[in-house]
Amino acid sequence: MLIKMLIYWFSIALFVQCECFNIENDVEASNIAAVQYNDHDKIRPCSHFDLNCIRAYFKQHSSCVVSHGPVPDPLKLQNIIFHLPHANMSFVLRNSNVGGLNGKVVEFYVNKKTHKLVLAAEMKEVTLESSQMIAKYSRKAKEPIELNDGVSGNYGTITFTTVFPDMTNLYLAEAETNSYIEDSNVKYYIGPKMSTSAEVAVSDSFDRVRKNLGLDLQEGFVFLGPIFMANFIQYNICDFGIKYG
Repeated sequence: MLIKMLIYWFSIALFVQCECFNIENDVEASNIAAVQYNDHDKIRPCSHFDLNCIRAYFKQHSSCVVSHGPVPDPLKLQNIIFHLPHANMSFVLRNSNVGGLNGKVVEFYVNKKTHKLVLAAEMKEVTLESSQMIAKYSRKAKEPIELNDGVSGNYGTITFTTVFPDMTNLYLAEAETNSYIEDSNVKYYIGPKMSTSAEVAVSDSFDRVRKNLGLDLQEGFVFLGPIFMANFIQYNICDFGIKYG
């Protein structure tokens, strides 16, 4: 069953500074033609979402260092933390391998009215694997119950959309990222040690996790989406010097 969803997230950023594309006056200081669409407030400064043009825009409107990719495949991340509030659980993934982050840019525009910049990238066959996932079940006035085992998942095609609040001063850490997952029927594996708790409440929580995969993805990618997209941006477009994961 195909389920499409939007997951919103507020991520974190760095200072950026600009001067080349004079978007405010609809004048370009480069030779790349700006493409204007039906909505007169939106301007696409890079024809065909050309990566070199996008890199130039980031360089001239930030303090980041241009990068040319690719994202390592798999990308090794030391520490990923995400939460599933509906199950009252938090997860810490150690030494994770993330695959499929070398996607393509499918949208890039600035909005003169809102002064925001939008960058979207589509990635296929996004995967995540960790031999050490620590699951924490929170309890009132007590330390959490912890379980530890491996996990892996294939999330299929995901479109990540990042919105920068100021199109002329790009701060990655202040950007907002949402994740659009094409199919919630992902392939995943959770090690058997995650089912060994004698606590009924913990077992019930894991049952909720297994039976509500769509909700798991909605909540989990509030945290995972910004990490994946930030690495795409910093490896393929411009490096802000911020470590994500």
